[in-house]
Amino acid sequence: ILGAGFVTSQPTFVRAEEAPVASQSKAEKDYDAAVKKYEAAKKEYEDGKAAQKKYEDDQKKTEEKAEEERKASEEEQAANLKYQQELVKYIRENDPTKKAEAKKAMDEAEKEYKKKQTEFAEVRAKVIPSAEELKKTRQKAEEAKAKEAELTKKVEEAEKKVTEAKQKVDAEHAEEVAPQAKIAELEHEVQKLEKALKEIDESDSEDYVKEGLRAPLQFELDVKQAKLSKLEELSDKIDELDAEIAKLEKDVEDFKNSDGEQAGQYLAAAEEDLVAKKAELEKTEADLKKAVNEPEKPAEETPAPAPKPEQPAEQPKPAPAPQPEKPAEEPENPASAPQP
Repeated sequence: ILGAGFVTSQPTFVRAEEAPVASQSKAEKDYDAAVKKYEAAKKEYEDGKAAQKKYEDDQKKTEEKAEEERKASEEEQAANLKYQQELVKYIRENDPTKKAEAKKAMDEAEKEYKKKQTEFAEVRAKVIPSAEELKKTRQKAEEAKAKEAELTKKVEEAEKKVTEAKQKVDAEHAEEVAPQAKIAELEHEVQKLEKALKEIDESDSEDYVKEGLRAPLQFELDVKQAKLSKLEELSDKIDELDAEIAKLEKDVEDFKNSDGEQAGQYLAAAEEDLVAKKAELEKTEADLKKAVNEPEKPAEETPAPAPKPEQPAEQPKPAPAPQPEKPAEEPENPASAPQP
């Protein structure tokens, strides 16, 4: 339903098959915006902490490698010294038996020396950040450290706004479900009253007793049904308006993206209808909210029109009074009397 004044003939569009979805409320939009700001602030804070940790890790790796390299170098030098000493002994030994023993000791020392050489080379081959990279990392860490208090406060404030926005959304949702909860409650109460009335009708009590028992329950049932009917009517109207608004919003987007000759005309009509439907929805939602909190009362019956007072019978008109007879008219020129 596009509303009064909307042009019925429209350009053809390829539309998505999914059902239209009503737009977000202001509270939901504010909540989404607050979440995005919080996530951005949190990321900035975490990036700063990561920069500090990276510098600490890189510095630690550099120091650990330096220590390992120092130790491996000392062991390599000690093994080399041991090998040189055994080599000298082997060269100087002339006794064949002792020379064989010296040869064995020299070979073992040489083997150990080569092992330490390999270990030293492996330590030196370990990749660590260069001095230039470490300098840059340190600079970033220092900048992050300087901004840490500011970023912490920023994150806390953003988180607080998220909480406040979430509370508004929850309150809004609570208002949205309140009518449905009330409808469900009234439906349950109506069923109970109808069951109670049926039990009275089916009982063996005298009619006057039944009538006495029925009267208050019937009154209460009428009250509940009146309110239930009003809430259901308003709720159904809101559902219809939501669907119409979602469709109109899609129409507006379609017309904006259309290059048809009359797209501008269609767009203006759709936007006008959309504004009207949103205003109608806002009023209906307010009416529903008000109706939920209104005290229960019986449905107002349309009073029958008051009987008109009877018109008195028309009296016969009196006969007109008889007119007096006119004297005979004298002749205008009477005949002259005869002369004597």
